[in-house]
Amino acid sequence: MKPLKHLLLFPAFLLLFSCHDEAIQKPLPETGYPYTYQKLDDARLSVLISTFNQVNTNEDLTINSFGFLRGWYTTDKEITTPEGFILALEGLTTKYCNFMGISDISAIDIESDVLGRTTGGVNVSVKDYFTTELESSKKSTHYFSLTQKYIENHQIDYTEITFALNLEENKIGISGQWFPNAKVPENKIYSENEAVVIAKKCGEKDSGKNISTLDENTDVRQKVIPIFLENGYELHDCWCVTFWDIQYRFYIDTQTGEVVKTIDYSKYI
Repeated sequence: MKPLKHLLLFPAFLLLFSCHDEAIQKPLPETGYPYTYQKLDDARLSVLISTFNQVNTNEDLTINSFGFLRGWYTTDKEITTPEGFILALEGLTTKYCNFMGISDISAIDIESDVLGRTTGGVNVSVKDYFTTELESSKKSTHYFSLTQKYIENHQIDYTEITFALNLEENKIGISGQWFPNAKVPENKIYSENEAVVIAKKCGEKDSGKNISTLDENTDVRQKVIPIFLENGYELHDCWCVTFWDIQYRFYIDTQTGEVVKTIDYSKYI
């Protein structure tokens, strides 16, 4: 996918307010940031559909306007056992990995990497889910996820493929996707310390509480995060700042200082 090209119609600095007390002059990000996955135009989509049709043997599967796999995967394997379900997922991901955003299928271990979520909110392996949940459940459809952890050696959040196991019809639904590549800037226009200051101001404003920035209360990591737009996904390089004392997490863009995502964990306690 090609990055979205931005027109530089502004002077060579950004004036950011948001949670800042005053404007801060900073250089603009490099051209092409954030890296963007756009909907394919008709010509490119037609070529990709032709390639997909050469591989596909399931009439209920297709690719969407971004080129990612969607629909239902039917199989002659018995998927009502964990062993059968794992074998079916291995066949599915191996055959269609290029349409799921998976760049290295050999790095995936379906048995340990695909997780099901219990009614208690705990993610467990396929075998453990079948033992603890499926045998006692009356639901006909169960959901499992394959989470993308890295993109080009950078941690990435909120990117996963969801598998819907339909026991009655012996088929597997597919939604979501991974992102195979991104342009992650080496230079961080906003430092880790600057990101903590921005997040602290936002956190105190949102929560109405004072925030400690002591090491044991604050966790900072560099992560990529996708932001969905009407015509594409923007991949933002962020400082992920978590304040455990108020149960808030902020994703601060390393290039713009913008707060691109906020999570209030206290709502889930």
